[in-house]
Parts: sequence; structure tokens; C-alpha cells
Amino acid sequence: KNGIDGYWMKEGLGEHVPQGSSAENYMKLLELIVKMHTPEYRFLRLFSQKITGLKDTPDHWWTKHLWCEKDITSTEKSKVFDILDGVVILFREYLRLFHLNHGFSGEHETIEKSWINAMIVEVVKVLELIHCLESAHAVARDRNKVTFSSLADTRQDVWGRQIYKNRARSAHANANANDQRQPNFSNVLQVLRGVLKYLETKPSERPKHQEIDRKTFQKIEINDLWKDIEDFMN
Repeated sequence: KNGIDGYWMKEGLGEHVPQGSSAENYMKLLELIVKMHTPEYRFLRLFSQKITGLKDTPDHWWTKHLWCEKDITSTEKSKVFDILDGVVILFREYLRLFHLNHGFSGEHETIEKSWINAMIVEVVKVLELIHCLESAHAVARDRNKVTFSSLADTRQDVWGRQIYKNRARSAHANANANDQRQPNFSNVLQVLRGVLKYLETKPSERPKHQEIDRKTFQKIEINDLWKDIEDFMN
């Protein structure tokens, strides 16, 4: 249904392969199996499961929300889930290309950076939908003065504004691939986690700004992902 992420071919008897190549070929199989069970793929599966859980939830705070007096926004669930489903595909393809290395050969750092930026820019579109950014632009006298940040500030959506900050670095990234300010894979995980929690948690139930900085957007190291994923996703 969803295609394959990687493949391995058993050698045939008539291939007349050099001595030792069979063992090397089976090592490639083992390497593929190990990579498919790394934290990165664990996150992909859990992220997808979380989205399915959200789809099965009948009521969501963000489908219709009163931010403050007379300020009500309405969001179509289908549009939000279309974006999230697309992000799952982007994330899966990223792992296939740059984690399994099925698709590229040689240097591909610039391409990988572009893929990381694309995932972040795409998933934060969910926040733009919830705050009806496009509609706000349509009725504004000066479109340039209406930004996501201005809407989030007016509505006191500290969490949404904090998540959205990641978009600026991705949408306007420096051309230098070695620039330390550019987003990396850890940043992608931060933003994906943040958006899921944003959708799951009513504004009245969210932690204070200081707790958001310390816990929800903490620096993630790949080696620590197993525990981090379990703590966050469960």
C-alpha cells in the first residue's frame, strides 16, 4: 500500500560472485534491518500513530476556538490532517534517502538541508490554519502588518509563537550549508513534537512559558532519542 523504504536481493547461484561477496551481501541485509529499528524510524511510527489517534478523536479545541472577546477562529479538520499526512510522507522519504541512503550517492548535504527545511515549513502550516492567517490577510488594510506572530501575540498564544519561530530559520536559511544557525534533524523532531502537543492540548491546559522553553523545546541528541521518544509520545 505505502511502497517500500529499502530492499535487499539474495544472490543467485548463477551469478558467479567473487569469494567473500556473499558475506558482504548478508551484512548489507543486517545493516538494513538495524537501521529500520533505530530511534529515527521509531519516531516515524509513533508520530504516525499519534496522528491516527487525533483523527479518531471526535472533538478538537482548534476546530472552533474563542481566543478572546469576539475573536473566534474555525479550522477544518481535513485540511490539518492533509498537512500532517504529507509531513509523514516527507519524513519517511527523508529517512529513506538520508538514513538508509537509498537514492543518493556522494555528497548530498545541501539537499538534506533543503529537505529538513521543507519538513519544518510544511508542518507549521497547521498553526497558520488554526489562526486563519490567510483569512486575516484577506481582510487586512495592510497585509504586511498581519503576521502569524502578530496574531499569536494578540491571542496570547505563547506556545504557537514559540513553535513558529523555527519557520523563519527554515524559510530564510543561509545558503552556507555549514552555518550552525541552520535547522538540523533534531530541530525537525522538536517542531513535530511541538505541533502534536499543540493540537492535543487546550490553551488553558498548557504549561507556562518558562516550562515550554525548558521541556518542550529542549535540545535533542539522537543518541538519547529512545527515552525521549517514549517520554513524549506516551
